[in-house]
Amino acid sequence: LMFTTFGSVGAHILNRKLKAIGIAAAKRHPGWPEIPTVAEGGYPGFEMNGWLGIVAPAATPRPVIDRVYADIVRVAAMRDVAERLKTTGLDVMTNTPEEFAAYIARDFARVEMAVKAAGIKPE
Repeated sequence: LMFTTFGSVGAHILNRKLKAIGIAAAKRHPGWPEIPTVAEGGYPGFEMNGWLGIVAPAATPRPVIDRVYADIVRVAAMRDVAERLKTTGLDVMTNTPEEFAAYIARDFARVEMAVKAAGIKPE
C-alpha cells in the first residue's frame, strides 16, 4: 500500500503491474475515471492532495508578483506544456495569488486538525 502520484506510477497502472484502489482526492480524476475516490471506498471526507506552487517572500513588491503570475498563466496555457503536465497526472490550476494563499491556509488548517486528532507531537 502506498500513496503516490500518477506521474510516478501511471505507466505501471496502465501495464497492470500495479492496481490503483483509490484516489485520495475529493473527486475522480478525469484521466482515470475508473478509479474511485477513497471516500467512495468507504472513508468519507478522506482527501490528501499534494500540490506544487510558487511562493515569494511576503515583502515582494506587488508588480513583481503580478508579473510572475502572468508568466505562469501564459506558460501553463501553452499547448505542449499543458499536454505534458496532463500526462503526469497533474491538474494545473492557475489560481490568483490570493486564491492560492487561501488554499494553502485551508490545507494547513486541515492537516493541523488531523495531526491534533491523531495526537501527533513534533519531536
